[in-house]
Amino acid sequence: MKNINAKFLLTITLVSLGSMASCDGDEFSPAEQMKRLLIGNGSKTWKIQSVTIDDTDQTIQFTGMTMKFSDDAYFTTDGGLVWPSSDTWEFTDLQAIAFYRSDGIEVQIETSGDRLLLSLDWTKTTYGGGRTASIAGEHIFEFGL
Repeated sequence: MKNINAKFLLTITLVSLGSMASCDGDEFSPAEQMKRLLIGNGSKTWKIQSVTIDDTDQTIQFTGMTMKFSDDAYFTTDGGLVWPSSDTWEFTDLQAIAFYRSDGIEVQIETSGDRLLLSLDWTKTTYGGGRTASIAGEHIFEFGL
């Protein structure tokens, strides 16, 4: 009887260890994966490459724009009226293909390693010179590292 109990305990232990070993520590949810891509090791700064508004190149309006993410906030430079210098964000769902800003604007996300594409519908049009102007329409921001 002792021998059967010992074998049973050994079998349970081996099965438990095998189950833990088969759990790959590198498997993350889509939201965790996207956060890792956006944030990097905490020092990832995205630099603007191009901006289109309703398919018209408007990169000149966002020259020098940068964006940096943390777990629940983002920080920008030269984002004009469209991107506040800092704000909070959270994914719209578990698939992590979009996030909401604190003002309720939904931002679509596409990324692959060193490229980040953010798109949003901006409904405000303001008039004024330089970076204080904004144009309503579909904004697509392409960033690189």
